[in-house]
Amino acid sequence: MYDFNGSVGGPLKQDKVWFLFAGRQYGVDNQIPSSTIVDDQFIKLATGRVTWQVSERNKIAIHHDRMYKYRGHRYEPPQVFLDLEGSRIHDNPLYYWGAAKWTSTVSNRLLIEVGQTHYVQTNTIRYQPGVRGASRSPTATCSRNIAAACPTRSWFATRL
Repeated sequence: MYDFNGSVGGPLKQDKVWFLFAGRQYGVDNQIPSSTIVDDQFIKLATGRVTWQVSERNKIAIHHDRMYKYRGHRYEPPQVFLDLEGSRIHDNPLYYWGAAKWTSTVSNRLLIEVGQTHYVQTNTIRYQPGVRGASRSPTATCSRNIAAACPTRSWFATRL
């Protein structure tokens, strides 16, 4: 198990524009119970944010996250009598989300916030090299505003 991370941030223009950048990589190599097989996996993350104080009462913030997840030997339960070749490779080659938000303090009793979020995630699950079978799974992509959740395979998603 390991975890490396760091961040840097500060003003780009005094009292007007700020930035933040953070990065992280962590991983865990779990041994599958009752086997000699290791479920190797890691995640790499990068985050960027810029905030602009347009006026005393108005602020705009833009945020972007990028992630890459990899599992070299993924197993589905039950994990009984599995060979190394029975595992699958699972990665997310394209996984990011971004958000933009405008905040306005109209008065000491009224705050207005308007924003938009965009989310993209691909899931690729393939067999180990040399094993024949299906090679890809569908891509899940959604773009919704901040107040709404991304659709999934649910009763509501098929009726919206």
